[in-house]
Amino acid sequence: MKAMFPMKFFLGFLLLCTNALSQVVSSDSLQEVSTQNQRARSPSGAALRSLLIPGWGQYYNGQKIKAGLALAGEVGLLSTALYWNSRAAAAQQRGDQANQLLYEDWRNGSYWGLAALIVYSMLDAYVDAQLSDFDESPVLAPPASAAVLIRIKFHL
Repeated sequence: MKAMFPMKFFLGFLLLCTNALSQVVSSDSLQEVSTQNQRARSPSGAALRSLLIPGWGQYYNGQKIKAGLALAGEVGLLSTALYWNSRAAAAQQRGDQANQLLYEDWRNGSYWGLAALIVYSMLDAYVDAQLSDFDESPVLAPPASAAVLIRIKFHL
């Protein structure tokens, strides 16, 4: 089970990085963007792109760093699974049943991690596309015409 720790650490790190990068406010998000110039993104199209090619859905949404992380994560987990599969095949040829089962268990864990990362990537692409036209203006106050001001003074 010690070999599963690096994979879990890698997945956790990847999850934290993508969440941290999604919170970063870029300088162009502070500029006013007209809705006519902004093309509508299809959430289901983004999720499907993310399923077909790792990171394509994130790239479609303009999240290039997330796209690179998704691609690296999926390629890394797939290569890890293939590595453990070759080790299991070699152990089977040697007749080493204990190590074969251990390597197959690690291989299966890598495949499960890959499946989880693919689902996460699809959901991330879907949500980013769904929120692509969300107003991110830094002004949190309501418009002046709709504001109701109440002033309370206490004299002690």
